[in-house]
Amino acid sequence: MKNKNLYFIHGWGFDSNFWVPLFRELKKNIENSFEISFFNFGYFNKPFYPKIKEKNKHNKNFFITHSFGYNWLLKNFNYYDGLINFCGSSKYFCCENIKVQKQINEMIKMLKIDPEIVLKKFYINSGIRNYKKDKLINTELLIESLNILKNENLERLEKINNNPKLNIYCSEDKILNVKNLTKSKNDVIINGDHCLPFKSPKKTSKIILNFLREHDEL
Repeated sequence: MKNKNLYFIHGWGFDSNFWVPLFRELKKNIENSFEISFFNFGYFNKPFYPKIKEKNKHNKNFFITHSFGYNWLLKNFNYYDGLINFCGSSKYFCCENIKVQKQINEMIKMLKIDPEIVLKKFYINSGIRNYKKDKLINTELLIESLNILKNENLERLEKINNNPKLNIYCSEDKILNVKNLTKSKNDVIINGDHCLPFKSPKKTSKIILNFLREHDEL
């Protein structure tokens, strides 16, 4: 039985299928070392929250998060042996950013009218023309998550865990503008947009594998 676990947590407006292209690239390099689990927040199909194994000397937990998935992790399980966060911020969406607040409020308003239009625009701004999802949309969950994001400041929680961490931000990200971020020593800005893990699986895979090898986990 493997004693290292790797959890993938997707962002707002997506589901566990977000990680499929990346996992195809990663699989051959990590499947012998890690137990793999994928979260699904239930925006389009049944939610699935894998049980995160208890931390002990015989067990290690590593996470790959995207956008809102990073916020969820900070609040719900802020202990990790290693974390790579793609395009997620602990406070970018909170009330200090008035422009983003207005954008989110408009999205919430439009989700109640036509969620398909909102999601289509979001995907385009994220860097993809289309995202294959279930036709059944859970509008309530999408709105609930946006309401959480727009009021949330989790900077305090970021400082609790000092284990290896890497924040990957993208210079062309239209959802999370890197110009508005408060930079830290764990941050790296690269070319790409909000859907980097989905659109550029080979590039993303190299980042993850290098991180794991650097910390002697592969």
